[in-house]
Amino acid sequence: MRQVQGWATIVALLGIADRYWNRDHARRAMLAEAVFPFYIVHQTIIVVVGWYLLGAGVAALPSFLILLAATVTGCWLFYWIGRSIGWLRPLIGLQRI
Repeated sequence: MRQVQGWATIVALLGIADRYWNRDHARRAMLAEAVFPFYIVHQTIIVVVGWYLLGAGVAALPSFLILLAATVTGCWLFYWIGRSIGWLRPLIGLQRI
């Protein structure tokens, strides 16, 4: 019965997801476009900021929070700046306008 209940729960959750979350969103196109520039730059940001945090001797939790904030901010800045400069768009994986 436990396995039947587990599978029934999975099927029910898939049905709920299909019914309520299977919709297109206004921001989906922009987020889909931003994936590749994020992929290009995120590791560089993590390595550079992590290197400076190791040298500064910051504790683990503050280091994680700083690294997370720097990565998210850096990725969005890279995408927004790259998409606003026409000649730079192909170099970060975006289509020409």
